[in-house]
Amino acid sequence: TDGSDAVRPHGLPEALTLAVSRALAETPTLLLCTQQAGTTTDPFPDWEHWPNYQALTLAPLSSETLTRIIEQQLDGPVHRLALALIQRQAQGNVFYARELAEALREGGQLIQNADGSWQMAERLWARLQAQYLLTHDPHTDEWMLLPETELSAEALAVLLFPDRSRT
Repeated sequence: TDGSDAVRPHGLPEALTLAVSRALAETPTLLLCTQQAGTTTDPFPDWEHWPNYQALTLAPLSSETLTRIIEQQLDGPVHRLALALIQRQAQGNVFYARELAEALREGGQLIQNADGSWQMAERLWARLQAQYLLTHDPHTDEWMLLPETELSAEALAVLLFPDRSRT
């Protein structure tokens, strides 16, 4: 084939998408498609020629904004190392940040102190340290993630939930 009937992301053939858009041309409809930041290929390059097409590109949220959102979600301040792990993995995406914070809390990887603040569980800190992902700053006497530390989803799952990753 010439590729015109190729299946697009999420299993939606381009011809079907175009047919739906034409059928709904007179009906108020919102079709929302998302794409991961940094992706260079447009899965639907012809969409920009469709009537009423609008693209909205969102920049990653700042670390300060993510901190406020995470601390509001957890209802308390979060230690810097735990925040760094969440922010590094989320890369400015509020959905990922919220989901990871909740997974850490539910999995016992974030521990709430008596004062209401949250810190990384000792077992998570130990696993990060064992993988050489942490460094100690002698000036602040704090542990930090190594610069450029970014874990794949699979590696993160193994570190965060080792009992669940065994088959």
